[in-house]
Amino acid sequence: MSQHKEPQGFVTFAQNTADVDYLELAYIQALNIKATQRNNRYAVIVDVLTRQSLRQKHYNTFDYIIDLPEDLNAPDSDWKLANESQVFWLTPFKETVKLESDLLFTRSIDHWWTAFRLQDVCLSSGCRNYQQRISWSRKYRRVFDDNHLPDVYNGLMYFRFSQTAHKFFSLARQLQA
Repeated sequence: MSQHKEPQGFVTFAQNTADVDYLELAYIQALNIKATQRNNRYAVIVDVLTRQSLRQKHYNTFDYIIDLPEDLNAPDSDWKLANESQVFWLTPFKETVKLESDLLFTRSIDHWWTAFRLQDVCLSSGCRNYQQRISWSRKYRRVFDDNHLPDVYNGLMYFRFSQTAHKFFSLARQLQA
């Protein structure tokens, strides 16, 4: 059976740490998406330890619970963003909006899917806070600044199953190795 079971949906990673319950954040995000989006299929990717925290409320809310095959890029880190390059091979959707689990919507973004389709991969930039103010924090942006890279964020990104997306995520995986 094909990896892509549905046309489109949202995906997040939930890898709990000692300080943050990312599974609970993903659960709240899924409820938020179900309440605000017409297209509201939702998948969560969990590691072995986080899977042990799953409860009935999670099974009732998440459309897909996907096991992270291995902690390839961040085994000794509490900050698991390095594993997100695996999303291309794990998503159950032909078109995916990958979100960080602490992002919530105040209204529908269903109309964004049409705009997203103009590109195979779309990354957000110019991050703003909940007050619509541009975030000037550079704490986690040093690698971008030091290497004169575009100020892109993967907190909200779109990709569709395509050769371009495959090349993008393959390169991201190589850069993290």
